[in-house]
Amino acid sequence: MSIELEELRRDRDAARAECAALRSTLGLLQRSLDTLQKAFTDQKEAFDRLIAQHEKLQKQLFGRKSEKMPPPKKAIAKADGTKPSREQINAKRAARAKARDEKVPVERTAVPVSPEKRSCPCCGSMRLKRVGDGRTQRLIEYVPPRFVYEDAVLETLACPCGDYIVTADAPPKPFEQSPYGPRFIAHVIVSKLLDAMPHYRLEKALARQGLTISRQTMTDLLHRAAESLEPLVARLFARIATADLVQADETTMRRQDTKKRGYLWSFLAELEGHALIGYRFSPDRSQQTPVEVLGDSTGFLLADQYSGYGVVTAAGRRRHAGCWAHARRPIFEQARQHPELEELLEAILDLYRVEYQAEALGILGTDAHLAMRRVESFPIVMRIRLWIREHAKLHPPRSAVGQALRYIRKNFRSLMTFLRDPRVHLDNNRSENALRIAALIRKNSLFVGHQAAGENLAVLLSLVMSCVANDVNPEDYLADVLLRVHTHPASSIDELLPHRWRPAA
Repeated sequence: MSIELEELRRDRDAARAECAALRSTLGLLQRSLDTLQKAFTDQKEAFDRLIAQHEKLQKQLFGRKSEKMPPPKKAIAKADGTKPSREQINAKRAARAKARDEKVPVERTAVPVSPEKRSCPCCGSMRLKRVGDGRTQRLIEYVPPRFVYEDAVLETLACPCGDYIVTADAPPKPFEQSPYGPRFIAHVIVSKLLDAMPHYRLEKALARQGLTISRQTMTDLLHRAAESLEPLVARLFARIATADLVQADETTMRRQDTKKRGYLWSFLAELEGHALIGYRFSPDRSQQTPVEVLGDSTGFLLADQYSGYGVVTAAGRRRHAGCWAHARRPIFEQARQHPELEELLEAILDLYRVEYQAEALGILGTDAHLAMRRVESFPIVMRIRLWIREHAKLHPPRSAVGQALRYIRKNFRSLMTFLRDPRVHLDNNRSENALRIAALIRKNSLFVGHQAAGENLAVLLSLVMSCVANDVNPEDYLADVLLRVHTHPASSIDELLPHRWRPAA
C-alpha cells in the first residue's frame, strides 16, 4: 500500500513539474507572440508611412497639386432656390469685359479708302461722299515700353542789380546721387517680386529694350528702396496687430551665406474692408517672429497647430483658431489607399457647403451667419468627431492615417472656434495663398543673399502684395511713395498705406 502511495506521489510530482514546464513554455511562447505582434505592428506602421511618403512624392512629381474640393452644389443656387438665368450670366460676363476694357487705353486711327477705289466703277464719278462715321475694327495690339532720359533744365534768373541770382529747385528724386527715377525703380521691384523675375533675366529683358544695367545695380536699388519704405511696413504691421482676426503662415527661404534655411512669414488681416498682407523674414522658425508682430494683442489667430504660435495664443492674448484645410490635407492624401476616408472628406465638405450658403445669402460675418453655423455646422462637427472616435482604433497610431486622425482629435477644440465667432474662417487658405509668390520667387531666384537681403525682400513684398490685394497698381504706388515717404508727416503716415493711398496731385 505504501509502495502504491509512493508511486502516486512521484506521479503527482512529475505531473506538477510537467505543468510548471508547460506553464513556463506557454509564458515563453506568449512573450514571443507579444514581441512578434509588436514587431508586426511596428513594421506595418513603418510600411504605411513609407507608402504615404511614396504617394506624396509621386503626387509632387506627377500628380495634381490642387486639393480643390468638388463644388458644393447645394449652395450654388440662389437663396430663393432658383439658378441664375442665361441672360443674367451673360450680363455678368459683359460687365466683367467692360471693366477690363476700361483699363486699356484706346487709340483711334483713321484708315482712308485707297486711291484706286475712290472712283465709282459704274459711272466713273470721283465725287464720293462720306457715309456715317465709318466702321470700327478693333485689334488688341502691343506697344513696346521704352526708357527715356529726362533732362531737367533748371531755370536761372538774375536781377539787373547783379546782387540776386536764383535757380529753380531740382525735381525730387528717390535717392540722392542716383540717376534712376522712381518709376524705373518701381518697375525693377515689381518685376523682381510680383513677376518673380530673377535679376539675370531682367537684365536681358532691359537690354532688349536698349538699357544696359547690371544686376548689382538693380540689387542696390532694391535694398535702398526697402530701407526708405521700411517705416511704411512698420506701420502696416502695427495696423495688422490691431485686427480682431489675423491669419498667419510661414515657408522656408534658402540663404546663400549659410547652410541654414531662413523663413518667410505672412500675416494677413482685414481692416476697414481692405486686406493688408505683411511679410517678415527670420533666420529660424522660433516663436520670436509671431511675438514681434502680434505682441500682447487680443482677438483670434487663424493658423496651423505649429507650437511657435503658442506664446501669442496664451491666456489673455489671442485665441487660436484651427484650420480645417490643414486637418483635411492628410486625410485627402490617404483617401486613395483608404476609401473609407471619403466619408470623412464628405463631412468636411458639408462644412464648406454651409459657408457657401451663407455667402449666397449675403450674411457672412453676421449674427445670422453664426446662428446658421450653430444650427447646421455644429451637428456636422459632432458627426466628424464621432466618426473619428469609431475609426481611430482601426489604424495604428503611428501610421499615416492614425496620425491624421490624431491631429484632428488633439486639436478639436481650436477647430471648433469658428462656431463661436462668425468672423473666423474655416481655413487659413488666404494666408497660404499669400505665400505662393514666395514659392515662385524661391523657385526662380533660388535664395536670398543674407539676412538683411531677406528682410528687405519682406519689406517690399509686403507693400507689393498689399497693393495687389487692394486692386492698386504697384508700380504707380511705389513710384509715388518713394518720393513722398521722406517728406510726408509721420502723424498721417497711414495715408501712404496701400489701402488708403491716393496719387499725389
